Amino acid sequence: MTRPWRMTAALVAAVVVLVGLVLPPARLSLEGGDDAIPGAFHVHTNRSDGRGSPDEVAAAAARAGLRFLVFTDHGNGTRAPDPPTYRSGVLCLDGVEISTDDGHLIALGLPVAPYPLAGEGRDVLEDVHRLGGIGVAAHPDSPRTALQWRDWEVPLDGLELVNLETEWRRQVAIGGFRMATRVARSLSTYLIRPSETMAALVTGGDELAPRWTALAGKRHIAMFAGVDAHAHLDVGGGDRSDNRWGLAFPGYEAIFRTLTMRVRPTRPLTGDALSDGAQLLDALKKGRSYAALEGAASPPAFELTASVNGAELLPGDDAAAVGPVRLTLRTNAPASFTTTIWRNGAVFHQEPASPELTVEAAEGEGLYRAEIRAVDRPGAPPWVLSNAVVLRSVVRGETALSTRGSGGAITPLRTAPGGPPGAKANPFRILFDARHDIGWLTELSRDSKVAMDVVSASGGRELHARFGLPGGDVSGHFVAIVADLGAGGLGAAKQLRFTARSGAPMRLSVQLRVPNSGDALRWRRSVYIDADSRPFDLAFDDFRPVERSTPHEPTLTDVRALLFVVDQTNTSPGTSGHFWLRDVGLF
Repeated sequence: MTRPWRMTAALVAAVVVLVGLVLPPARLSLEGGDDAIPGAFHVHTNRSDGRGSPDEVAAAAARAGLRFLVFTDHGNGTRAPDPPTYRSGVLCLDGVEISTDDGHLIALGLPVAPYPLAGEGRDVLEDVHRLGGIGVAAHPDSPRTALQWRDWEVPLDGLELVNLETEWRRQVAIGGFRMATRVARSLSTYLIRPSETMAALVTGGDELAPRWTALAGKRHIAMFAGVDAHAHLDVGGGDRSDNRWGLAFPGYEAIFRTLTMRVRPTRPLTGDALSDGAQLLDALKKGRSYAALEGAASPPAFELTASVNGAELLPGDDAAAVGPVRLTLRTNAPASFTTTIWRNGAVFHQEPASPELTVEAAEGEGLYRAEIRAVDRPGAPPWVLSNAVVLRSVVRGETALSTRGSGGAITPLRTAPGGPPGAKANPFRILFDARHDIGWLTELSRDSKVAMDVVSASGGRELHARFGLPGGDVSGHFVAIVADLGAGGLGAAKQLRFTARSGAPMRLSVQLRVPNSGDALRWRRSVYIDADSRPFDLAFDDFRPVERSTPHEPTLTDVRALLFVVDQTNTSPGTSGHFWLRDVGLF
């Protein structure tokens, strides 16, 4: 053998040895498995920034042994979603991942939205609920601020406790030599053990679990695990649509073999896509599911039950705390794994995994969930994460003991001091009513149209605004009707009251403006209006800055203008319409 060949052989041998040293353990093949339906949540296709068509992605899922997919292509809700459909024998649900000012929200079960869903997270979630859908906070622990969900006061239906792409982004976010080494190691081992390599990155929602526990103690909120599949590796950490900086892996099939959600609907699937889709969505909303890291061990078997006063409860159940609790967990986890029962965010019981575990707890409130970790593997990744059984001693606000979700609820506008909308109170200042107005102006962007007049209506006068936004791809267009508040601004007022209606469903942005040496400073609160005339009370301390650089709250005496704005946040280019205002006052 010549010297160059010897050197080449030695180099190849060294690479093989090096890869062997860092290669993650092979997936464990387990006996048994349960009857829960395996699938993948949070999947992107070529309808947004994924690489495969829905049919191609479903075929990959079928090869991986999955039975359902939840597509979550990026959008604003105005694309007509596909009805539940079987593709390659896989039940496919069509959701949407919406970019809001407070992070990304996954909406499921929506019809076509009447206008773009965007803006503040609370407003988008309100619209999702009004349209009959559910909202899940996507990758709230992402290292990218724009992706993180940040509004924890709104009634979310679910929270993504684990997200495969977030685990990858965390490695990239480390930066420097350490990041380069980890990336190179993962790329090399992926070629040999793809699913095991991705599974080795998962930490299991340790940072988010306390947040989820706190929220679930107040209202029902289900746990989700998302693969965030694109079949496109975002090496640069930037815009995924720019393929110059991406790699065409990990592939869909490898992703689907790494992390699954396993769901137990109320009734078995029948093969009827519409009926089965409704069953699956209902089970996901209720929390009738668990997450399994199948890149570590597969197939899983897992069943957690809680017996209270003769009733058997499952994860996803909310019930009255009316007696001692007996928890039973059945699994096929290897004895080398560790089972942990959590109660209210603290470890309640822990022991090596066994086919059946039974523990008892005294009567009282409690949020119980289970976790099984592969402690004999590098990083001790979570193998199974369950949803929670919640026992409550009292009814708290939105949460009834028998309620399993709040998907149909509409987020109420916060009521400022002075009573509910429409309640009588002494006005601080009237801006427009049946007899008075302070004088109103219009403002608009170039090529937009707006006209305003005062019209008579039953019960009094109304301000009538007609508007039109230009078509095309140019952003930033708007129209507004404006009350000039003059010196003193909002003074000592605490809230704005008005009644509004519109010719078609829309969102109207109510804004406060303070003059500035550069661009004016603005704060906003959006409201939904339609053909039904309804009153609104908006507390000024509920308004949020339009720009991140704007102070959190305005000095009310510095506010010089009150604006009712139609802009491209929630209005499509080329839209025209009408809205009416009456009884506008400061209180």
